[in-house]
Amino acid sequence: MFKSMNIAGSGMRTYEKALEISSGNAANLKTTGYAKKQFVLSDLKHKKQIGSNNSLDRGLGVKIANCQNSFTQGELQTTDVYTHYAIIGDGFFKIKDEQTGKEFFTRAGNFIVMKDMEAKEPTYYLGTEDGMFVISSQNQKLRWDPEDKKAKLDVGIFKVNQNEKLHEVGNCMYEYTAEDNPQVNTEATLEQFALEDSNADISEEALKIMMAKEGHSASNRVFRVASDAQDEITALLN
Repeated sequence: MFKSMNIAGSGMRTYEKALEISSGNAANLKTTGYAKKQFVLSDLKHKKQIGSNNSLDRGLGVKIANCQNSFTQGELQTTDVYTHYAIIGDGFFKIKDEQTGKEFFTRAGNFIVMKDMEAKEPTYYLGTEDGMFVISSQNQKLRWDPEDKKAKLDVGIFKVNQNEKLHEVGNCMYEYTAEDNPQVNTEATLEQFALEDSNADISEEALKIMMAKEGHSASNRVFRVASDAQDEITALLN
């Protein structure tokens, strides 16, 4: 009975995690540049009964075998803001934290104008609300001329070998390494006065949430039945 309880427990833990993932996607339906998370369920490793002629192995439960971001294109929403950009196609904006020297990728193009407080003359750059600088295709900070707001900026679009291997650090930002082979993507295009919505779909997430709730409920019932049976066996033995 303890094995049955452990199997049911794996179901409750797994479906609780699945519920968290789908709920997070649903909560970010309107988050600019959000890449939905997708997961795959898999059975836990089977163990064959020693000395048994039964060809069937015993299952040990269920787990989330893989969970990663999906970078399919989200819908574009037009704006009237000069500093808003959206990527059409594969790729990311590169942003840099000058205090730490770290660089990140993002699909969120809701940029702002930042003033360089250390410059003697008024100097402005394209940046993020977190104080990071947007990087050009030449790996330079992007200067912003307030007198020429319609000037076409060289906002860089970068790509890596495998998007799914990027490490999410929060706020729709992703870390990358030299092994990811980051390079300029000349095939993607840039849309100014536009932002990319989340690629999560409410119908899809609602279905996954319902399935996770049903899976958790079923696992919970199995756990309670196995627990009650174990209590009865213990009482008989005593």
